[in-house]
Amino acid sequence: MIEKRYKNDYDGEFVIIKTTFKDGKKEQEREWIDNPIENTSLNNRACCIDDGHSIQKFPMTRLENHRGGLLSRDKMQLYSSQEIWKKMKADFTIITTQSQLDEIMKENYQVDNIVYTSARLCIENPGDFYLIPHCVTLSPAAATVWLACFDGHKDIYLFGYDSHSEDGTPQDKLIFAIKNIMETYGDVNFHHVSNTKSPDAWRRCVNLDRLDVNQFVSECDI
Repeated sequence: MIEKRYKNDYDGEFVIIKTTFKDGKKEQEREWIDNPIENTSLNNRACCIDDGHSIQKFPMTRLENHRGGLLSRDKMQLYSSQEIWKKMKADFTIITTQSQLDEIMKENYQVDNIVYTSARLCIENPGDFYLIPHCVTLSPAAATVWLACFDGHKDIYLFGYDSHSEDGTPQDKLIFAIKNIMETYGDVNFHHVSNTKSPDAWRRCVNLDRLDVNQFVSECDI
């Protein structure tokens, strides 16, 4: 169950780094991990990007460099996961495997960009990455949507979230994880950017609408 939480109430958290049993009692060693990130947005708009078919021929640098109209009034903060970092720079990226973090460190991507990961990988790679708040265990593609809500955005565009089915596959889990997020953050407007229809589970959420890619480009001045 996803809880409705916000960054304004989050200073950091203790994570368990070691558990031992002594004389029949469990002992845990904990470490406090701060939340050093101050995230301010001019208009509470965000775009979460997944690696679906709708982004494959899209010039992602246009999204990375978009101005968002006059005085940047429509500028979005960008949230990504998986291997999107190889195609563009996002404001926030979630990676939860050591192999991908190794690639990121090889390219020094984390030096000038904020990369979130799990508690274990934060501890194993000290000083390079940031803890996913509340140790949320969603898949990276779903966690980016949760993080945008957690940061306080009220208009969230889901771009590339279209390689899915509803037949019990891992993508099915992604659909229902995001549906849960939509229902939990009922005061957020979600916009599914895709040239195909939205999943049935999402269409039942009253705070979701759908835009095709051209409408997205026009509406967000990309």
